[in-house]
Amino acid sequence: MDIEKININELLNRYINFVENISYKYNYDSNIKHVLYIIVPSFVLKYNIRNERIILKLFEETKIIINSKEDDYAVASFNRSFIKTNNNYEINKSILLNLFNKVSLIELVDSLVHEFNHGINSINNETYIDDNYIYLRSGVIYTKYNKETLSIIDNKEKYIILEEVLNTKETEEIINIILSLNKYLDEIDNNEICNMLHALKIEIGDTYISNSYILQSLMAKELTKNKTFSSTLNSLRFSGNINNIEDWFDNITGLKNSYNDLCNKLTDVADLEKKYLKEKYFRKRILNKIKAKFNYISFIIETFNNNCIYK
Repeated sequence: MDIEKININELLNRYINFVENISYKYNYDSNIKHVLYIIVPSFVLKYNIRNERIILKLFEETKIIINSKEDDYAVASFNRSFIKTNNNYEINKSILLNLFNKVSLIELVDSLVHEFNHGINSINNETYIDDNYIYLRSGVIYTKYNKETLSIIDNKEKYIILEEVLNTKETEEIINIILSLNKYLDEIDNNEICNMLHALKIEIGDTYISNSYILQSLMAKELTKNKTFSSTLNSLRFSGNINNIEDWFDNITGLKNSYNDLCNKLTDVADLEKKYLKEKYFRKRILNKIKAKFNYISFIIETFNNNCIYK
């Protein structure tokens, strides 16, 4: 959706009543409501007006819950659970928001955009069921559940960090779309939206880079810059057609299990990073392990990039 070809007031005003309604439905305070005034249209700009129905469906079905407890590790998380009625399954969705009173405006915006973006990239082909199991999709990850007990059988943890890297990249894109609206401040009629946009620009500047998954995003930077990789993965995540990603990636690298190896190594790095931050005496040993993982990640990415025509 080309922002240069739209009427900015028509776009922003289009979703004010929608945000008012869900804020009333879930009893959101004014801080959440004002942030949603700019987040909802930014998702439409990112994912196109033709996907407006499912974008609004996500925001309408996903409740933001303020957690009374603090979490030093995560400001927010996107959560889903099954509700089974007879042989039918419904999905309850929420975003748990921690440290709400302590985070800055950009931390709040980043957290909500990041978690809603997980949601929008999971909403198509969200589930499928076979004879014994039900599968719930989160971006490039399927989590397998027992159909009767709804207990988790396999959650494909090896893919988690790649999904987070992809999601962080798109979070940056969406927030930069929000920042770009500042050039229309003289045209925007709604003072609350103007104040929110101006405050974000003062806090961020012209370009936003997320603090989430910094090390892993840096390691995968040359891959996420690759147009073949990013356009394909983001398209498949959004549509939910993720079953052939491994074969597609391995066919390009010419290396068996290269996609799985990439995912495993990125997850290993995340685990080692946590150990490094807690360790007092053997940091160098952990750092050497991280470097070894990074070298192999770089090898896989370089091989993929070298074999791509469109980069």
